[in-house]
Amino acid sequence: MDRAGAASVFKLPNFRRFWVSAAFEGVGDTTARTMFPLIAVSVLGASAFEVGLLNSLGLIAFLLVGLPTGVLVDRWRKRWIMIAASVLRALMLLSLPVAFLVDVLALWQLLLVTALVGVADVFFTTAHSTALPRVVGDDLLSLAAARLHSAQSVIGMATPAVVGVMLRIVSAPAALLVSVASYLLSASSILRTRFSDSTTAPEGPFWQETMAGIHFLVKERHLRALSLSSVLLNAGAMFGNAATVVFALGQLGIDAATYAMLGTLGAAGALCGSFIAVPLLRIWGIGKSKIIVSATTPLILAAYPMAGNLPFFPELWVGISSFGWALAMVLHSVAGADVIPRLAPPHMLGRVTAGYRFFIIGMMPLASVIGGAVASAYGPEIALWGWALLALLSAAPIVCSPVRSWRAVPEELQAPDSPSLHSPESK
Repeated sequence: MDRAGAASVFKLPNFRRFWVSAAFEGVGDTTARTMFPLIAVSVLGASAFEVGLLNSLGLIAFLLVGLPTGVLVDRWRKRWIMIAASVLRALMLLSLPVAFLVDVLALWQLLLVTALVGVADVFFTTAHSTALPRVVGDDLLSLAAARLHSAQSVIGMATPAVVGVMLRIVSAPAALLVSVASYLLSASSILRTRFSDSTTAPEGPFWQETMAGIHFLVKERHLRALSLSSVLLNAGAMFGNAATVVFALGQLGIDAATYAMLGTLGAAGALCGSFIAVPLLRIWGIGKSKIIVSATTPLILAAYPMAGNLPFFPELWVGISSFGWALAMVLHSVAGADVIPRLAPPHMLGRVTAGYRFFIIGMMPLASVIGGAVASAYGPEIALWGWALLALLSAAPIVCSPVRSWRAVPEELQAPDSPSLHSPESK
């Protein structure tokens, strides 16, 4: 049945274009996320706290501009938002290898570019999430989300390996040219994608519209539980993420090129997750899937801080942890992929999506800064164990809400259907 569903979603030519765009987007994001901390540590000599600050700047835009972005995404054409965001990210990233080439690259520039790329990410991801239901319709939404994860993973599997090879040949900043090319190719594919790109007229004062998504999430108890679970899971990742590079390079003795190539295993885990997520979702349902992921993920994450004391070599355990975490995140994401589109009124989808991202991503910069400070003061292992603890706690909001028994979104809770969500793309 899953194979038939996959065939049906790929029969939509505009989904295929959307899928290709997502693949290149994944390459661009993976390369940039891998290279930013490596450039900071290996080229500019940044500390764990500075890496935490760097990671937080990459996400703080979701906290600062995420909510008004939702209003603008509802009002503007999603296609042109995604294209503009991709082109702007390519240009900003290009400035880093250019600055390195003329020997003026500094930490402040890396921090600034990271922050600006983060703003563009807010616009792209919000528009992308609201465009997907219009491309495939709500019946194929979970499967389409899984296949988009596949796209990011298939090409993303090769990205860390390519970056690792490039780091042995060229400078770290020059490896960002992979991201530059990928973002431009993603924009090109979106340009050729056709879907119902409708807009919404202003419904009131801008600030009132801005807060509408937050109000909806706070009042809707099921979305509130799902949001809090994701907040804890993502905050845990950022709490420990500031310590991963410092721990791997400094205490485990893994060189930068090898560490970058280990990211291939993370992409492989995401790819595996994208293929098993939908079958497991059918067996477990939404609630049980999220609980199982949250309960088992700490065991996977424990391999990272213990890597130096486990048998064989530390690269093996870092790779296993990377593989398992990526697989778990895909399972968690696909299990809730169709919840917001089904519960939120279609004309508010951008604002509700932005409100959701405001919570789950907007809190991550603070977690990153705190995690970096903890790693600097008490050692990176403490921050890595904190990551595992927060992942475990992410099960609590689901267990304590009716979502725990959901196999699918109950029909009586769904918002009135929008024709745009039932009608796939025009061919």
